[in-house]
Amino acid sequence: MSLKFQPLLIAAIRCSLLLSLVKVNYTAALVNSSLQLVYASVLYRHGDRSPTHVLLNLPHPLKPWPQGLGQLTQEGMRQEAKLGEFFKNRYVHQLHLINATYVRREVKIRSTDYDRTLMSAEAQLSALYRPAGRQIWNKNLLWQPIPIHTVPRANDTLLKSQSLACPRYDQSVQNNLKSNKFKDFIKKDGGFVKKIYELAGYNGSHKNIYYAAHEINGALFCMQKHNLTLPHWANSTVLVRLRKIALFVKLLKYSSPIQQKVTAGELLYRMIHDMKSVKSGTKMNPTKLMMYSAHDSNVMAILLALGFHLTKNPPYTATVMLELYKDKNGTYLVQVLYRNSSVTVTLQLPGCKRLCPLNDFEKLTSNVTFPPLNRKEICTIKTSHTLSPVNIAIIAAVGGIIILFGILLILRYYFRHVHSKQSYDRIVEFN
Repeated sequence: MSLKFQPLLIAAIRCSLLLSLVKVNYTAALVNSSLQLVYASVLYRHGDRSPTHVLLNLPHPLKPWPQGLGQLTQEGMRQEAKLGEFFKNRYVHQLHLINATYVRREVKIRSTDYDRTLMSAEAQLSALYRPAGRQIWNKNLLWQPIPIHTVPRANDTLLKSQSLACPRYDQSVQNNLKSNKFKDFIKKDGGFVKKIYELAGYNGSHKNIYYAAHEINGALFCMQKHNLTLPHWANSTVLVRLRKIALFVKLLKYSSPIQQKVTAGELLYRMIHDMKSVKSGTKMNPTKLMMYSAHDSNVMAILLALGFHLTKNPPYTATVMLELYKDKNGTYLVQVLYRNSSVTVTLQLPGCKRLCPLNDFEKLTSNVTFPPLNRKEICTIKTSHTLSPVNIAIIAAVGGIIILFGILLILRYYFRHVHSKQSYDRIVEFN
């Protein structure tokens, strides 16, 4: 094949991996006597929430949201409970990964430090592990406490990396804002966005009105979901256009290789590391199901980092599942699935089979994954004056050789001087 056509072929393959492609019978594909599910990592978005920002030009903008902004609603709790039932059906009844009753060593839950994600994890677990038998501790309350782990937002490089200081990531975002693609967007939609910005009375933190469009869209979406009266200017045509703009603007933060590395690399590394630990058998009683309760940005970031294309923003409870299987020959295989709140599809990693050997999966994702200790280096802006570790090692080696050579010259001069003096003394004594 001519080399000039290879990029076109690769692009065609990537474009064919749209998440909205086709619904598959995922359980039939996996319930196979030759395959055993041995581990799974699942990352999901929180449930329905109140808007994160209000539109000041609306009457009583906070009245519909008694718990405040960005909080999980009762509908969101129901959505997460439904997700918990999905996990129970899949990982307990169909694939027999975990026990029907809660076993502490089998499952671990990590959440971002937000009320809506912590509460989403609680609601999801209430359905996954509804107590039965000896686990019932209150007959009037069929619920049991299950630990959910988190860290402060300022330290959460695993799930909130894009919110932490990272000069190289920020530089990449700014480069996108200077791109021809963004300039074309401004020509086409800039006037529309400015008008919506003024009509809405946006009060958020984004100084860039184009990023504000994403939050304005979110506020209107929340109102629409809760059957609240929309402002007169927010007709169906405006909403459809604004939704497309919001997705375009959001993708500016996740589209480049360095953005995908920063936003998803550490989490993907952790998932692969956990699968390798299961394969090697180095852990006693290893976790079987690792769950991450997070945000649409996390779901979007990991899908893009894996090479998949998004045509819609991940909805509430959208879930990415990385499942590790062992076949009868002892080969470990990884399968990626995406549940968009109702339909589950199997995704095929570019360059691999649907059931991708773990070693191949690790190699194909190595360009985006990184261990936590490497974050500082990754976030450092590379300049002409910035030296790579290899260059530093070379310079250190050369410097060491020069110093050693200098020491040898000094020693040579010293011994020659001493020898000359001794010879002179002997000559004097002889005379």
